[in-house]
Amino acid sequence: MHSSLADSGDYRAIFGDPRVLSNVGKIANIEFDYSNLTIVVKENKEYINIPFDEWVNMYARESDVEDWLNKFPEERKEKELKFIKNYNEETKKGVKIRNSSKKHDYKIIVHVKNINFGENKPNYGGGVGAARALIGGGWAAIRGYCIWNIDVYDISNNELLTTIECSASGGGYTALKMLGQCYSDIGEELPEYIKNFEKIDAKQKKKAAKNK
Repeated sequence: MHSSLADSGDYRAIFGDPRVLSNVGKIANIEFDYSNLTIVVKENKEYINIPFDEWVNMYARESDVEDWLNKFPEERKEKELKFIKNYNEETKKGVKIRNSSKKHDYKIIVHVKNINFGENKPNYGGGVGAARALIGGGWAAIRGYCIWNIDVYDISNNELLTTIECSASGGGYTALKMLGQCYSDIGEELPEYIKNFEKIDAKQKKKAAKNK
């Protein structure tokens, strides 16, 4: 398990028990929902070394979700497939995810709620506000994060079994590469969260009770 996964709050059960995805031999079809997506672009002149308007036009425009979705359909599909690939590779025993399988037991809907370009998520160790971090050779990496809600349904009765909130930070030479890292990391880490759910959930509840 990644050392910070249990304490970071990056994965938490909003409803139900995520361990339903531990069921061996089961198949889930997946779809990604962007209907309630919010895109935020943060200006940070200390890290962005090109005009902010130019940077926004290159990668995303604040609140212009439809434009962003239409502009990068192939790239977005590539990131989704990377999530599926990583998830299935990391899931040794448990539900396998497919794009479209005639025989399946569950339906997974990934609600992509937030994509933030130019800022680390608030609880990320690198600190808030680092839009671009300088790396070797003088290149600059764009940082950002995304937040998902993952709903899992039993297709036999359309019952919602669990909802998991996930968040991930990423970095890359372009905003799309940053986003790709987010999708990739969630694919790798979600199976760990499911496997260690009991331990992580207990820690999160204990921490929440202490903060009341």
